[in-house]
Amino acid sequence: MKPDHIIEAHTSHINRVLFAQDGKSIFSMGFSGELRQWNSKDWSLIRDLEGHSKSVNCGVEHNAQLITGGLEGNINFYDLKSGSLLHSIMDHKKGVGALRVTPNGNYLLSSGPDRMVVTRDLDGSVNHELKPNAKNIGILGVTNDSKHVMVGGLGNKVQVFEIPSLAKVTEFAVGEVAITSIRINPVNGNAWCTDYKSNLNVLDLNKWEVLSSRKLGIKGVFSSAFIESRNELAVVCEKGVAVLDAGTLDEKYILESSAKGNYSVSISPDEKVVALGSADKRIRIWSIE
Repeated sequence: MKPDHIIEAHTSHINRVLFAQDGKSIFSMGFSGELRQWNSKDWSLIRDLEGHSKSVNCGVEHNAQLITGGLEGNINFYDLKSGSLLHSIMDHKKGVGALRVTPNGNYLLSSGPDRMVVTRDLDGSVNHELKPNAKNIGILGVTNDSKHVMVGGLGNKVQVFEIPSLAKVTEFAVGEVAITSIRINPVNGNAWCTDYKSNLNVLDLNKWEVLSSRKLGIKGVFSSAFIESRNELAVVCEKGVAVLDAGTLDEKYILESSAKGNYSVSISPDEKVVALGSADKRIRIWSIE
């Protein structure tokens, strides 16, 4: 399926795309500090958000704010209505790789090469932190009950820690070579986990074990997103976005991208639109109604 619209969005790679929770806009984050907001009606540029000097790697929305992490080490807090920078924390000296707000809204979690996980109050102040581990430097997911964070990276180990204390709960083996994403199922609390070798694993987050595993017929697997109303899992890959039946894991269709590197997928709140951010500086848009 070809894109319905393509936005000529950035001057270099796009790392992350994120629909606003009200569905009225989408944010794109990329190299050279580029952070932009686009109108989801006509895909025109609303504004550039200033404050990052290097690659913007991640972002989350919470409480009418956009919180972003950059390679220069900043965690920035923006007002969603005006786009103004409210405040900034320079805390990860080697860059911010991942951010999450717990589902209950109590904590902000961050990670980077200098610290494996940091738990914070929502103003950014630190509660607890873990020293870096070369093979586990990124937050992959937070459980629906906000009690646990899963961390992984190079290698096939997922480590699990309590929130906010970061006391270690367990670790278990998943997949091959490197873990690229974990997507929590909001319906049953299990999760889908992808790895560098294109395995898709279903995880039981109560027993902390792999329930099933399947080799996907796609390569270059990165992030994923769940389309609950259609019971579909959207998986970023070298072809674009592979849309799978979330139950059987059978491939249903491909949202096609010609980019040499696809990195991030986001689903609109009404689950009618899919956006993909890629290395060719573009955002591709599909209607899936």
